[in-house]
Amino acid sequence: MIYITLASFMHHKQKCISLSFAYSFKVKQYIKNGHGVKWSNTFRCFYVLDKGSNRALLVGYLKAGGYTVKTTSITHKQLASKGAPKPKDDLSQEKQLVYTEFISYESPRGLSICDLFANFSA
Repeated sequence: MIYITLASFMHHKQKCISLSFAYSFKVKQYIKNGHGVKWSNTFRCFYVLDKGSNRALLVGYLKAGGYTVKTTSITHKQLASKGAPKPKDDLSQEKQLVYTEFISYESPRGLSICDLFANFSA
């Protein structure tokens, strides 16, 4: 079973929905053929604009392809910044160091910022 995770974020001052998934050429091709799906070099993930009925159409399209759709509660502010996300100010110095090491380790491995947020819990 292949899961595709949807998350909201801001991109070019527009509300968007990111799509993240364990890489598979077949899944990538299916997603690319979806209506209005674009690639973000900034966030290194596929996305669609979150307006009108795009969310419902996207979920229907993914389910019709046999994929399981999950959503996350990522806030717009978390994905709005370029580059590596910054740790929260209320984290201890030790946790900030661990967080920074995690980001520097994961980013070169080709994971997108969307993947990092989907898998990171403070």
